[in-house]
Amino acid sequence: MNKKTSGVVLSYLLLGIDILVGIFFVPFLLGGLGDSEYGLYKLMHSTASYLSVLDFGIGSTITRYVIKYRTENKKQEEENFIAMGMVVYGALALTVLLFAGLVCCVIPEIYSKSISSEHMRYAQMLFLLMCTNTAVGLFNHAYNGLLMAYDSFVYIKLTNIVKICLRVGLLVAVIGVVPSAMTIVIVDLALSALLLTGNAFYSGFFRKCRIRLHIWDKKVLAEAFVFTSAILLQSIINQFNSNVDNVILGIYSTTATVAVYSVALQLFTMYSSLSTAVSSVYLPSISRAVFRGETVDEITQRVIVPSRIQLMVLLLALTGFLLFGRDFVELWIGNGYTEVYILAAVLLTTSTLQLSQNTITSVLKARNILHGKTAILLVSTLCNLGLTVVLVPRYGAIGAVIGTAASMIFGYGVALGCYYQKKAGLNMSLFYRKTYPGIMCAAFLASVLGSGIEILIPQVSIFSFLLKAILYVGIYCVIMILIGLNDQEKQLMRRITGRFLARVK
Repeated sequence: MNKKTSGVVLSYLLLGIDILVGIFFVPFLLGGLGDSEYGLYKLMHSTASYLSVLDFGIGSTITRYVIKYRTENKKQEEENFIAMGMVVYGALALTVLLFAGLVCCVIPEIYSKSISSEHMRYAQMLFLLMCTNTAVGLFNHAYNGLLMAYDSFVYIKLTNIVKICLRVGLLVAVIGVVPSAMTIVIVDLALSALLLTGNAFYSGFFRKCRIRLHIWDKKVLAEAFVFTSAILLQSIINQFNSNVDNVILGIYSTTATVAVYSVALQLFTMYSSLSTAVSSVYLPSISRAVFRGETVDEITQRVIVPSRIQLMVLLLALTGFLLFGRDFVELWIGNGYTEVYILAAVLLTTSTLQLSQNTITSVLKARNILHGKTAILLVSTLCNLGLTVVLVPRYGAIGAVIGTAASMIFGYGVALGCYYQKKAGLNMSLFYRKTYPGIMCAAFLASVLGSGIEILIPQVSIFSFLLKAILYVGIYCVIMILIGLNDQEKQLMRRITGRFLARVK
């Protein structure tokens, strides 16, 4: 397998591990620490997480400019920009620690009702250590951005997988002996420091990255600030958009309705992550194509390749959920949550178009034209807010999901499609023709055949659900190989299969 294929496979492996840890490890921590201790840990973690916004997306900025300078063979400019980025991250890390100290002083006032006086100093120590971990994490983001520019997908994914596995193993071993939130925080900080050491060594020794400040280039920093500010604004808009429905539901509806909608949003978040696993791997090669000045059709063809992979994975998850989602929801959270299935089905279906196109963001980043997308997302979010405020008092959670779905279809779908055509310089007509028809037909046929599984196996149990899922994945893959894949994808499949069989022999 080449580096991109390995990166995609490891991305999905990392995603799968992350989801499994979220499902099975959290109950272990809750049981090991107890409600009070775990609640204190989550409260301080939620407070500290707000400081992570100080990242400002500089990791993505480093990726963009390092790729640009490497493509143009400007080694000195590359070294200089990395050094400036590290200085900026150092300043941000100090800012995080300064804010942490200030917030720590007012924690007794903020949480006087929820944290007892004898636990207040302990909570403050947890908070300070979590913020220290955030500061260390900023430098890891910088190195991830640097290594992404050097196509080190395999290293990045493997180290994250190892980190998750080490965290689980250490906490399983230690929580039984020292059942406290401080144990989790110390383990997390130690692993972050270990990862930072590994990243610095790998980038310097194996990738020969040099960090040297030649001059303080204010012009380049000003240009980079425009790029970074767009990423920051998008992050804030997405954060607002992901929480606005719950806030409005909390005002006009009951906490039970908020809980139901939150579960649907959790499923949507998992679904969304299926697309980002691919787009991050293809970002460097697409950016290099833009910097080399490739034609509109050539860049569009480069975007089509990962978009087809994203679409195949997304439609497998979507059609599988539409067929067997009721069983999954019942097994996961119990009976009486049919509304979760309906809400999640609407969110997943209406978001598929824009999720399958998120690799195009790589082109926007390379051209430094993210602000147009940011403006569209802002308008879509405001429309979502308006529709939600109008519809929730009458229709509850269904009203909230209608507002979100409408903003996804018309804002994230139609408006962004026009923007990609007009400003990003992509041939969207070619993109739609080459990406969707065959895969959509294959997914539809697979879902028709898969509907027979529910008739053959009507029982609802963990074993029957797993059996249905395995059978459907098999049907979907066969149909997709037969009529969904194009000629190049079939050749790649044959190559990979041939190499695998050769190794087995």
